[in-house]
Amino acid sequence: MTLKKFQQIRRYIHFNDNLLDDGDRYFKVRPLIEKVRANFLRVPHETRFSIDEMMVPYKGKKVGNRKQYIKSKPRKWNYKIFVRAGVSGFIYDFLVYGGEDTFRYFFTSLELIHMLRYNMCIFSLGTIRSNRLRGAEQKLIPDKALKKKAADLIHE
Repeated sequence: MTLKKFQQIRRYIHFNDNLLDDGDRYFKVRPLIEKVRANFLRVPHETRFSIDEMMVPYKGKKVGNRKQYIKSKPRKWNYKIFVRAGVSGFIYDFLVYGGEDTFRYFFTSLELIHMLRYNMCIFSLGTIRSNRLRGAEQKLIPDKALKKKAADLIHE
């Protein structure tokens, strides 16, 4: 394909009407994203899953404020997508991160663990952060004490 032909296609291809902008950061490509997601959901699922973030690199310049900056990653500016993948690595479901309002209780919290266990009979494992404990932090050993205890065990 010639460069001129590609630029012409890029100029005229649309997945959504610009007048339907509802504040969704990805509204222009939302129909395409939902079609791909629906196809992933149709695949027969495994019985064990992992839910985590996936960073998708992008070197282009025409994305506005849709990319996420994560200072601890080798490539700092990427698209963040949350995925539910099986142990084989196949992605069965995903959610494109579009800002803080994308979801409220996605990461490990006491509410999420309780809901998964007692409403859906799903056992879960995750890292819990002290700012998500809602008063239960008094029952946990502080990080400094855990590090000291680990260091003492190593030196024994």
